[in-house]
Amino acid sequence: MRGLQVLVKEFADPLQSEFRIVLERTRLGMSLPRAFEDLLRRVPEDDLRLLVVAIKVQSEVGSSRAQIIGCLGEIVRTRQQLAAQIHTMTSQGRVSGAIVGLLPVFVLAIFNLIRPGYTDLLFHHPTGIKVVKVAIAFDAMAFFAIRKILNVQY
Repeated sequence: MRGLQVLVKEFADPLQSEFRIVLERTRLGMSLPRAFEDLLRRVPEDDLRLLVVAIKVQSEVGSSRAQIIGCLGEIVRTRQQLAAQIHTMTSQGRVSGAIVGLLPVFVLAIFNLIRPGYTDLLFHHPTGIKVVKVAIAFDAMAFFAIRKILNVQY
């Protein structure tokens, strides 16, 4: 309970208001696991889900809450470090995807600057318009494929 009081005093909104609700509900007689389950329903976050599970286990088993929350804090920090590493490792792929997606537009603009009539066939002939549509579709598919590949679930 003292830890919740410190959270309410030290943190800013929206975290402060959410933990204030948990603190008030426990003061009114609701069990701590139940109050945290309600918090999880309001704020569906994976790290918070781990905290709720830890509090439920502690209330049923009766082990040290401080030790469990300490271990949980280490797990959350490790997950955040892993997320940062994944973000860093996939940054080259994201930049490559953006370059691949924008390269045809730049090449077309350069051709239009160097030889203005060179691209007229693409935009004024029916076959050229079809080629542009197919190229845009392939470019969009490549962009979404690269994005899907780089979306790493951990």
